[in-house]
Amino acid sequence: MSAVVLLLMGLGSWLAYKRFFETHTITRHMQPGEQWTYTVTHIIQLDGQQATLSYKVVDTVQQVQPDGHALVERVLQIDPDTLTLLQRSSGPLGTVAPRSRWRCAPDGSETPIEPTNAALFLAVASQDVYPRQPVRYGQEWARTNTTGSLKTRITSRFEGIERLHETECFRIVSRIESLPGSLPEAEGTIVAHIDRQHGWVRQIVATLQFRAGSLQPRVEFKAQGRPTAVSSRTP
Repeated sequence: MSAVVLLLMGLGSWLAYKRFFETHTITRHMQPGEQWTYTVTHIIQLDGQQATLSYKVVDTVQQVQPDGHALVERVLQIDPDTLTLLQRSSGPLGTVAPRSRWRCAPDGSETPIEPTNAALFLAVASQDVYPRQPVRYGQEWARTNTTGSLKTRITSRFEGIERLHETECFRIVSRIESLPGSLPEAEGTIVAHIDRQHGWVRQIVATLQFRAGSLQPRVEFKAQGRPTAVSSRTP
């Protein structure tokens, strides 16, 4: 057997090992002054009717603690009619404010400074898909979520690293299912791409089916993010 063949076999074995056994810590790295802008599209289908909501979310990091937690200002770039629809859809979950501030953690979780502020679906989906421990290719983890009367289990799977718009990203696929007593019932999928270098969400695509009696709305959601301002500091 030639040295070239042996070299190729060794390289293949090393790449296979890297893919299946290497662990990855997926966390969001936040720096003062860093800003990300997300272009969001909601498509809501109900009883043969369809509504499309489009808007932008701008997150700006204001302060960062030594442990990586940060104070983030969130601004919606949205027309008044779309804002009204979002506020109506939030119902008893809270208020969708055009400008709000959040305590954000490296694991994707967020807490509003003003308790009455409702989390947007972009934030809810993001914090549910981040793993809270290092993960290998194919590894799964589960998390439960209660938002008002909606109770769900989100089971996520790390599917490796792939390029999205010339950026290396962690790909995570999640499935959503209702827990007993949830109102409405819900099921669906989330596909998230998390920037490998920065740990911010680059893209989330979700499809959700809800059931509450005779009402069965279907929601398709897509958010694409990019850095629009960066700190002079390096992570």
